[in-house]
Amino acid sequence: MGLSLLSEITSAMQAIPNPEYRAEVYLAISKQYNKNAETEKALLHIEQAIQALAKLPICESAFWEYEVARQLANSGQRKRSDAILTKLLGWTRAEEGTDAQVIELERISSTYAEIGLFD
Repeated sequence: MGLSLLSEITSAMQAIPNPEYRAEVYLAISKQYNKNAETEKALLHIEQAIQALAKLPICESAFWEYEVARQLANSGQRKRSDAILTKLLGWTRAEEGTDAQVIELERISSTYAEIGLFD
C-alpha cells in the first residue's frame, strides 16, 4: 500500500463514528505491517485499535480483541497478548451456563493455540 494512500485512509478513519470499524481497519493495517516485519509500525496501529475498542463494553469489543491478541503476538508482545486472552477468559467465566460462554471458550482456546501461548 502506498504511503500516501495509507495516510489518506488513516485520516479518513477519524470520521468513522463506529469504534469497531476503526479497530478493524487499524488491525488490518497492523497485520500487513507484521507480514512485512515492520513491528514498530504494526504496534502503532494495534495501539490505535486498542484505544478505539476501549470505548466499548467487553461484550462488544471481544470479537476484535482476539485479533488484537494475534497481532500483538505477531509483534513479539506475547505477554500483552496473554493478558488480553486472560481478561477475555475472566469475562467468559461470568457468562456461565450460556451458549455465549461455549462460543467464547472455543474462541479463546483457538486463539491460544493459533498463536502458541503455551506454558
